Amino acid sequence: MIDIHDDKKQAEEWLENTEGEMSQEQLVYLAINGHKECEHYCGSRELCELGACYCIRATFPTPKLYELYQQLRKTYVEMESLAVFSGLSKNLQIVKKDKAEKIFGNKYAKDN
Repeated sequence: MIDIHDDKKQAEEWLENTEGEMSQEQLVYLAINGHKECEHYCGSRELCELGACYCIRATFPTPKLYELYQQLRKTYVEMESLAVFSGLSKNLQIVKKDKAEKIFGNKYAKDN
């Protein structure tokens, strides 16, 4: 278990850190699957500011990489939502076409 003072000090150092690397594969994987935060109570999350808890620091070497992850994750979730909406829209068009065929016959459904 990490001492509260050590945790805060490490968080402050991490917030200032500009050196560290992470592979594109790791970032893309996390953007798609999301970063898994602590499953249980996390004292570090409550004590440390600006997302600098131990869980974040252990995964992302720098705050800039964490910010990049957040942007990629947001974009991925938005794209996923658009894909779902697009799929629903296509299904709605199919339903409309089927109803048009039943009501107006095949000629109307083919034209629209």
